Amino acid sequence: MRKILTLFLLVFVSFVKAQDTIHKIDGNVVVGKITEINNSDVKFKMYNSDISVTESKSNIHHIVYTNGLKEFYNTSAGTRYTAPENTTIYTPMTTPIVSEKKYGNNIISLNFFETIFTNFGFSYEHILPNGNFSFKIPISFGLGSKPFESNYNGTSENTDYMRNKIYGTGLEFNIYPVKAERSGFYVGLSGEYGQFNYFQAVYPVGNNYIGTYPYAKYVGTHYAGMFHLGGFVGLTDNLLLGAKAAVGYKRQETILDDYTRFKCTLDLTMSYRF
Repeated sequence: MRKILTLFLLVFVSFVKAQDTIHKIDGNVVVGKITEINNSDVKFKMYNSDISVTESKSNIHHIVYTNGLKEFYNTSAGTRYTAPENTTIYTPMTTPIVSEKKYGNNIISLNFFETIFTNFGFSYEHILPNGNFSFKIPISFGLGSKPFESNYNGTSENTDYMRNKIYGTGLEFNIYPVKAERSGFYVGLSGEYGQFNYFQAVYPVGNNYIGTYPYAKYVGTHYAGMFHLGGFVGLTDNLLLGAKAAVGYKRQETILDDYTRFKCTLDLTMSYRF
């Protein structure tokens, strides 16, 4: 019986030595795993529980750490430390590691607004690891099923390029004021380049009126620079619904003249993030 008791005491002493020991002014001893010490409190964990126990430093005489280091508090004159009477034992628990949820940094989007003008538009966006900056490459192609064959005069503002688009591309830079996670919003600058078809009536030489004139098709060049504001909402961690509005200026070059005019655009997108 004595041997069993001795073995039990040795195991108990070894267990206690493996813990951080808090010696309180009132004589009690708390054995556990310290997770945090701030200016006023000491925090430690209980076994198999996420509850954090907090003890004020004003109640602590000293702490003995597992490596044998002692840290003293309240040792000024008048503070009395007595031998421990009761011992509350807390088994060690490592500080839980809270992992931040990771969202993909790459987004592929389909632009539904382009389909109104019978175009196919998509884009690729890469968000930097800090989540506050990205660049995007949009690409679109005209499907040619709804050509606008009116006599071109450069005054149809924003729709001539969209209705008769051959192709378009560009580069966008976005700033996310709040880190882009499941949802986000951004502001940025974008540049665009593309080509489009336009039509011109072929008038006969002289003043012979023939009633109608044939139209010839030409290729114009489109440039644009814009400021934009947009955002997206995560339907899931991977599926996003987004919108973007942009304003700026466009320049269109044709055989008739070069035009610089105000430009505005709207994008409605469904995206996959990975």
